[in-house]
Amino acid sequence: MTFTPSREHQWLARLVGEWISIEEVEATESTKATRLEGTETYRAIGAYWVVGEAVSPTHDGNLHVSQTTLGWDPARKRFVGSWIGSSMPYLWVYDGELDESGNALALYSEGPAMDGSGAIVPYKDVIAFIDDNTRTLTGHTKGPDGQWVPFTRTEYRRR
Repeated sequence: MTFTPSREHQWLARLVGEWISIEEVEATESTKATRLEGTETYRAIGAYWVVGEAVSPTHDGNLHVSQTTLGWDPARKRFVGSWIGSSMPYLWVYDGELDESGNALALYSEGPAMDGSGAIVPYKDVIAFIDDNTRTLTGHTKGPDGQWVPFTRTEYRRR
């Protein structure tokens, strides 16, 4: 079989490189506002896949490590991937699409509810390029009205 990389594969290649992550954590009743900085490195696996590894401090002073895989499935015409992290024993499986602008990739998944109930609920992570050297990742969950509600945002700057 012969495959030819598509524009979607080229989009994923934009992630390849070393990034500094910056997450601004707002103050709560029991914590002060914090700025968490980490690193993320994406590498290509051939012309069809990218793999990223992130290392960053957590809000409670520990270290979090995660691994992301992303690709484009031409048969399904969907982005596919997975995410695992040192903070939980759960494999997140992604199914995604680019927005109309071509700058933002929405990755849909299901995972444990943040309220600790054990329920499995829908999530959406959006990777959005501001320019070739700046991007964001915004995590969303569905609110009671069925609308996506952002709960975290991290900015990335190319090293």
